[in-house]
Amino acid sequence: MLEFYVQGEFRRRQIRECPVGKHLDGFAVWLRSAGYKRRPGQLLLRGAAHLGHWIATRGIREDQITTAVLDVFARHLAHCACPQAFQGRRRYDWEGAQRLVGHLRRSGVVPSLPTPAPPSVPPPDVTQRIGALTAVTPPQLRPGTFRPPDALIASLQS
Repeated sequence: MLEFYVQGEFRRRQIRECPVGKHLDGFAVWLRSAGYKRRPGQLLLRGAAHLGHWIATRGIREDQITTAVLDVFARHLAHCACPQAFQGRRRYDWEGAQRLVGHLRRSGVVPSLPTPAPPSVPPPDVTQRIGALTAVTPPQLRPGTFRPPDALIASLQS
């Protein structure tokens, strides 16, 4: 499926030889099934390859990519001067990296993000919340108890 997005044999070889190249054919299949047209898919593949080169230069394996690693990569893009062919500062580099990591999570290569544990104590009943609000609301502001001062009433009557 990589052939749909990358026509040149030289560029396909470059992509397949990049540090995450073994995953890019499957990523291209996912891009195609998700409806990505040729040019956006090319740019996302380029961003994915950029992430691959970037993590390789830092000694990070694919299965070690975390949200923190992606955050550092995003900051890197602002001033990227990578020597490899897939360097860049475009938003597609960031989106390609994110989409690749999502694909790697779905494939089981990268561990899924931990899901938060459900709360052990159920939230209080709504009537308890209203009762708590009534307890902290000054008496003059509670519904049905507001009465304007007598002086104000007298000034309005004249």
